Amino acid sequence: MSSTRLFDTPEFALAVLAATPACVVDPRDRIVEVNAAFAHKVNREPGILVGLSLLELMQGASVDSSTASGGACFRLHDAEKESWVRLDRITVGPREIVTLVDVTKEWQSLTTIATSRSARDRLMLDAEVGTWRYDPDKQLYYFSSELSL
Repeated sequence: MSSTRLFDTPEFALAVLAATPACVVDPRDRIVEVNAAFAHKVNREPGILVGLSLLELMQGASVDSSTASGGACFRLHDAEKESWVRLDRITVGPREIVTLVDVTKEWQSLTTIATSRSARDRLMLDAEVGTWRYDPDKQLYYFSSELSL
C-alpha cells in the first residue's frame, strides 16, 4: 500500500482543478483566463471569454439569476442539463480565481419550501384560519388578520 496521500499528488490537484469550472479575473472583474469546464458550463467557446466582464457574461449566459441566498446565483443551461451556480471567489496571491459552485439541490429545496408555504398560506386564508404569537419581552400577543376582532 502506498504511503502517498491522494491529495498530495500534483496529478490529482490538476484533475480536480480541470473538473472545477473556474476562471481568473483581473481587478476590474474581467476574465483573464478560463478552463474548459468553465467554458462548458456557460456554454461558450473559451477563446471568446477572455476580456469579458464576468458579471455581464453570467447575466447573458443565464436564463435567471438571484441574490436571495446572499450571493449571486445564476440558472444556466449547459450542454447536458439546467443548473443553478453560485460564484465563489478565492484570492491566490495577486490574482482572484472565481469558481462556479453547483447549488441546484439547494435551489430545489428552497423552491419546495416556498411552494409549500405559499400553499399553506392560501389554504389558511381560504379557511379563515389565523395564527398568533406571543412576545414575552414585551408581554404582547400578535394576531393575524383572520383572528382580529
